[in-house]
Amino acid sequence: MRTVTPLFHSPDPGQAVVAYLAPQSVQSTASMKKEWFQVQTWLGPLWLNPNVSYPEDLRQEQTDLILNEHVDVYEHPHKSARVLGRLAPQTVSAFEHGSGWHHIRSDWLGDSWIYLPDPATDPETYVPPADVGGKKIAAKWSEKTYSFGAGWRGYPFATSLFAKASSHDLSPYPPGYQTGDVPTGDDVNISISVANASDKDLDVTAATKLQIDIYRIVDFDPYQKQLVWSGELPSLEAFYPKASAEITSRELEFTWDQTDSAGNQVPFGNYLVELKAPGSIFYTMKDSSEVLQQQLETTSRNSMSVRILAP
Repeated sequence: MRTVTPLFHSPDPGQAVVAYLAPQSVQSTASMKKEWFQVQTWLGPLWLNPNVSYPEDLRQEQTDLILNEHVDVYEHPHKSARVLGRLAPQTVSAFEHGSGWHHIRSDWLGDSWIYLPDPATDPETYVPPADVGGKKIAAKWSEKTYSFGAGWRGYPFATSLFAKASSHDLSPYPPGYQTGDVPTGDDVNISISVANASDKDLDVTAATKLQIDIYRIVDFDPYQKQLVWSGELPSLEAFYPKASAEITSRELEFTWDQTDSAGNQVPFGNYLVELKAPGSIFYTMKDSSEVLQQQLETTSRNSMSVRILAP
């Protein structure tokens, strides 16, 4: 468990919390629907659900929240948690927050939680664009060469995609964040490479149209994703010398500003950046006019997860 997780007598997040488990590795003795896990504790066998744990982007920060309407108060940060009461419109103080949840101390409810996300980044109210047309990506391919060795995947062309935060300043957040973690509003750098991993000289033709798709992960179980942005890469038409001691790669980098195809900020949460598949690279061999085709597949080399952290 990566964050503090509540423990229950039975697999029901709406009942009272028995205790809290600090971040650690645990061994389950039983499970239910691959969501709930029974573990042995100092209080005997109890149940936990990783999806009902504290937000992973939780950070300690004193904030004042203005409540303009009545707000439910939860025992732990999950909408299915036990509701302890309601707060009338007022100003309250929170001592930590993450993923839209704010941890407060109440004189009559004790430590409890309210859900009050920034309206501009709230996943619950986000409306995806009706039309996700492929935008033209304004970038240029550059040629690079590398020593030919292990690590290239795909034949005759090895493709790969990498996405990371343009800014590495995650100082407001606790330790443990990954390359794919990006604060709300920051640019995401996306780089693509296409290398000739074969022993033949090849020409990529103008018929090759590559595309980058960005999906919002709506749910992990069952897995659901929602297309929010799509971009068409510039023409890859070029000559690729065969791989020998060196491998020739053409590479491109551009930034995604976290807006969807309608120009709206996407909500915080998990995203998947993919080199669209199925897609095809059309090419010819040296001294031949026959057009050949390599179909791209969805692999770990052609996609990367990005998590946008709540403001």
